[in-house]
Amino acid sequence: MQCNGGRAPRPETRWPSVVYPPTIDWSYLYQRPQQLMTALARLGYRVFFCNPTPVGQRRGSRKLGPNLYLVHGFPPPAILGPAPIVWVSYPPHVRSLALYRPGVVVFDAVDAPVEEFAAWAADIEALRAGADVVFASSRALYASHLGRHPEVHLCPNGADYAHFARAAAPGPLPVELLGLPRPLVGYIGALAGWIDWELLRTVAAANPDFSFVFVGPPFGGAEELPSGPNLHFLGHRDYRLLPDYLRAFDACLIPFRLSPLTAACNPIKLWEYLAAGKPVVATALPEVEEYGTCPGIWVARGTKEFGLYLRQAVTDRNPAGVLARQALARENSWDVRAAQIHRVLQRILAQKRVTR
Repeated sequence: MQCNGGRAPRPETRWPSVVYPPTIDWSYLYQRPQQLMTALARLGYRVFFCNPTPVGQRRGSRKLGPNLYLVHGFPPPAILGPAPIVWVSYPPHVRSLALYRPGVVVFDAVDAPVEEFAAWAADIEALRAGADVVFASSRALYASHLGRHPEVHLCPNGADYAHFARAAAPGPLPVELLGLPRPLVGYIGALAGWIDWELLRTVAAANPDFSFVFVGPPFGGAEELPSGPNLHFLGHRDYRLLPDYLRAFDACLIPFRLSPLTAACNPIKLWEYLAAGKPVVATALPEVEEYGTCPGIWVARGTKEFGLYLRQAVTDRNPAGVLARQALARENSWDVRAAQIHRVLQRILAQKRVTR
């Protein structure tokens, strides 16, 4: 079943709390878990995002915003309330679900259990069997769970639209980019093994007048980063500053290699780039090809085509294209996704008669 858009519900304090077990650090890469938990909090759910807590670090919780709490360590059941909704995106957490005394278990299928995430495969079946609902972030993941669970819903990633749309308006540019030659093309996200570094080496060498800028930290088993006079790796930058970097880019990149992992990936950066109104050049990922008819989204099949499209993208100044890309992002915002999820959860809660 595909989730559809709709009006956001009014806050309702009778809903169970939502808890996200410790998986990623809140302030590392602000991605699907943080975005969805924040959006659900805006709808009125009390949300507890549990940070992985190193040994010796002070435990406790703090309020991040209305209905949203960051927890270090295991949240006491008294704080969560009875029968919380436990939102799991890391399959090994199935082994500790009982600690939360859940009323509803959500399996958020965010990546295929292959390559960097192959270890997840051992727990996928148990988590799916124990979940009340499965949300899938891509069509490939949706297809892999369909028929194996009665409640499977396609809910792709989305855009923090208001945040990234600021990049389309005049504003500050990062000082570290001011001296770089234009055109300036950029990538924002993890520098991981799923990036096609050989493609980037070739395209950068063939376009020595371009500046290629990468904003994000190394992740997992990423190979040694390539070097070159027009390759610039800036490292991690605060999420609040990312629109300023996007504002400086003439075009944006999704240079993923094609593999079983990326075939099941719905890139969050696609929606962020589109919210900023930027032209996008991507490899032939199925989830990007879905939107290939949108003006300013170029899907390249091979290195030669990637370079050709990139040279076209940096000259794209059509205002109608900017508006079309932003409209697509707005239709696929995290708030739209949360409203979709809310309707599914409310039906399941009613069936199970779970309230606070």
